[in-house]
Amino acid sequence: MSIALLVAAAACAYVASKSSSDELQGAYRDSAGTLLGAATASFEKGLGPGDLDRPAALRPALRRLLEIHPELGSLTIYARGRSTPVAYAGAGAGDPTQLELAARSIDSGEQESAESRDDGGHEEVLVTPLADDGRVRAALAASYDLGPADEALGDRNGQVAIVLGMLLAGFTVFTLVVL
Repeated sequence: MSIALLVAAAACAYVASKSSSDELQGAYRDSAGTLLGAATASFEKGLGPGDLDRPAALRPALRRLLEIHPELGSLTIYARGRSTPVAYAGAGAGDPTQLELAARSIDSGEQESAESRDDGGHEEVLVTPLADDGRVRAALAASYDLGPADEALGDRNGQVAIVLGMLLAGFTVFTLVVL
């Protein structure tokens, strides 16, 4: 009887721990998405007519945006039909997830987002279509490094596992004595 109670308690503890971990991971991604949306919107508002034709002029604007939002990992502009960035700032520019999302965003004229695990990293990526004269000509890919959040969540999960282990040990002793 006490073994069945222990197994049930352990299962409940695992489910509770996993559920809260998943919720926190989702909150980290939501927060990253909000920041990415604000950053890309501010870049879009600053674009003038013909700016997409001058990649060299776009680079300083991308660097300034990274200075304003140091949490961002990279900002990359992809042009229609090109497989390499026309302008970028930050680390991790040009990864396969960004390129795929940029192509879709340019074709659809809609924002695209995804979680990326390219090259051993972990990022939230938001791609925004960029229009000139009402025609989508490029896309801005912005990434947010989720690695620090993963590390903090891993530490938290380790601490929760220790606490749950101690509770289960106490529960086991209690059930052995009572039952």
